[in-house]
Amino acid sequence: MAGEGIERSWAGGRLGREVIDRFLQDVKLSLSPDGFGYILLLNDNCPDEVAGILEDGGFGVKKIIERKIRGEELLVLRFARGN
Repeated sequence: MAGEGIERSWAGGRLGREVIDRFLQDVKLSLSPDGFGYILLLNDNCPDEVAGILEDGGFGVKKIIERKIRGEELLVLRFARGN
């Protein structure tokens, strides 16, 4: 993870996705066959790339909401097996 001291608490590694990318590797193990999940992303996290990773893993992905607040763009993706 990049940064020193307090910066490490928000740096998040490459694209701010160190934890997200680890989750994406194991998401199939986390959901039941009819399960679904939501993920909150910053625009800086490259949400289209995250959606592509999920789709490549067999998940259907839908953008639920997008908001701009104080210089940040946030969005929520819903993902489900085969939907």
